[in-house]
Amino acid sequence: MPARKGGHPVAWYKRFNIDLFLPGSNDLGVCAFYAWMIPLMVLARGASLSDRLLTITACGAIVVSLVWTLAIANRRLAYGPAREIQLSEEVVVITGGASGLGLLLAETFGMRGASVAVLDLKEQDEAKGVSFYKCDVSERCELEDVANRITDESLTGGTIVTISSVLAHLGAARLSDYTAAKSGLIAMHASLRAELNEMTDVGAKNVRTILVTPGQLGTDMFEGVETPSSFFGPIVEPLDLVKKIVDMVQAGYSGELSIPAYARYIKWYGVLPASLQRVVRWMSGVDKAMAGFKKPAKTSDREE
Repeated sequence: MPARKGGHPVAWYKRFNIDLFLPGSNDLGVCAFYAWMIPLMVLARGASLSDRLLTITACGAIVVSLVWTLAIANRRLAYGPAREIQLSEEVVVITGGASGLGLLLAETFGMRGASVAVLDLKEQDEAKGVSFYKCDVSERCELEDVANRITDESLTGGTIVTISSVLAHLGAARLSDYTAAKSGLIAMHASLRAELNEMTDVGAKNVRTILVTPGQLGTDMFEGVETPSSFFGPIVEPLDLVKKIVDMVQAGYSGELSIPAYARYIKWYGVLPASLQRVVRWMSGVDKAMAGFKKPAKTSDREE
């Protein structure tokens, strides 16, 4: 069994989950390609154009292709065209990047050729392409000082990535402080997008925004918390999330990134009647997950 950070084994069957059957919008193009392969193979076997199997498979391929096309149109109308990006010419600034997900992002961007600046209260050794700055981002003077040292005033445009959590949409027992902070990030992100849309200068129009709302991450912060269902709510491996974030930034798109699969549909929870919401919470076990949890002594509050 492969081991997660911290030496805790991950059973092979826990990697078999609903995400294998529910592709994200970025995967619909691949699905459309394979969907069209099926009717083509039916034709290759000598089926006539009136063959029932050919009709069914072709209709399925058309539906998948239509959904893919609508997803592309929706993204373009909602967020505009992609921004042209060369990571070797980009400056990536990560707050709270001395450990956990932030550190993985810093190292990955650095390996892909970007210049990375990490702002954190913790001291950290320099890494390839990554510079660390000791800074309390709640102190305006410190933040402005570091910003003047790492930014180029001639830069126009960029990508702002806000990392929240799926729990921001749900809340959870024994996590009121965490979920409140993550909910605030979603509100801040929405307001930021609205402000950018109201601006008319070229720099603002060339800014892309990405909201990330992952499920439970396999970091040290929540080590020991067991997901109620590894099939419907699998733990998100940090490296998998980092790859998706970096790929989305590099593609130049705005949008939302939510994994695993249930995180993409969690907003629908809010439109359910209160009685059904209570049933969903009971079935999911979201309010029981932290019962008896004890935070590891050396775990940083910045892991996720």
